[in-house]
Amino acid sequence: MLNQLENSRKINVNMDRMWEGSQPKKYIGFRTFILGITKQPMFPNGVVYKGVSEEPRHYRGESGANDSMVPTLDNLFEVTSSMPENPLTETLRDFRTYRPSNHQDFVNWLEIKAREVGVRKFATEDSNSTILYLANLDQIAEFRERHWRFTKEYIIKNSKHPVATGGSPITTWLPNQLGVVLGIIEDVGKHVDSAKLTPENRAMQAELVKRASTMRSILVREVSELKKKFKGQD
Repeated sequence: MLNQLENSRKINVNMDRMWEGSQPKKYIGFRTFILGITKQPMFPNGVVYKGVSEEPRHYRGESGANDSMVPTLDNLFEVTSSMPENPLTETLRDFRTYRPSNHQDFVNWLEIKAREVGVRKFATEDSNSTILYLANLDQIAEFRERHWRFTKEYIIKNSKHPVATGGSPITTWLPNQLGVVLGIIEDVGKHVDSAKLTPENRAMQAELVKRASTMRSILVREVSELKKKFKGQD
């Protein structure tokens, strides 16, 4: 878990390079060209591709959810099993079908195996190991929070279109997944026996739980306000 933690930290640091190479206000200029068909108001009946099929097709557009990296971490640390049963999570599952078949096979296999061996249970049997587990979840949360920050700055501030390029609700899609990770950190972190922690991990426990709690409070407030701007976002 320690090696993975370091790798996740490097990924999150490198995400900041997006701000250097892409200006938020210019994104809207080409965003139209990566929109999909599914759930988009301009394609209520899908699209018929002449010479391909007489039946309308419904395809999702570009989305970070098509990537296999974060879903791999979700499945490894058993985050996926905590996702709520709602339309947003169903959309998350639907995105799996857009990955290369070998990626699908690996991600699905990992979810099953992590659950079979009980990765979360094993990692949380020892107090200090639990902190390392939570630190990995914290990096997943940081990745999603950065993604959410991109969405707010690049899209929400510059457009009133309620649907993301992949066909998910613009205000609730990312918060659905981010909120789950933050909730796990809070719940597991509060039940760690602090007396058994090293001084360093004791300080980390307090930091991780406090950060997750603060981020979740801010997220709930943001989504509540944004729903007023984008009606019908659940």
